[in-house]
Amino acid sequence: YDGKPFDWQVRDQPGVEVTFATSQDAVEGDGGATLRFLDTPIKNTALQQYIELPPGSYRISLVASGRNLKLPKELFWAIRCVDPASEIARLTVPEGTFNRQSLSQEFSVGPAGCPMDMLRLETAAIAESWRFRYIGTLVMHK
Repeated sequence: YDGKPFDWQVRDQPGVEVTFATSQDAVEGDGGATLRFLDTPIKNTALQQYIELPPGSYRISLVASGRNLKLPKELFWAIRCVDPASEIARLTVPEGTFNRQSLSQEFSVGPAGCPMDMLRLETAAIAESWRFRYIGTLVMHK
């Protein structure tokens, strides 16, 4: 991360530890991001990135591994138009334990387009309730 608007933005989020691994030091043998959920409620997650998508057809895809993931109010990658605000696509991360699972979702951007989009890891939580605690580790492989 070097502060440019189209770089990953990592926000400080209590209850989530975010680490980025290069291929040299990654446990799974390649780079990527790891999120550790620390048994607390999570309303907003820590990762987001501005992107520009001209009108057309797209696919968002991810290879992920999970260890004991409990995601009571979902965890998903959302692509949103910033203005006017609207959700363009959603890619849901499953619960449980899994290894190198491929996730993907096709979507399209209409002819009106959107001047600026946001790719963000989110939950569906409206409030931080202690009844809905996020636990486990998610590795998003490069």
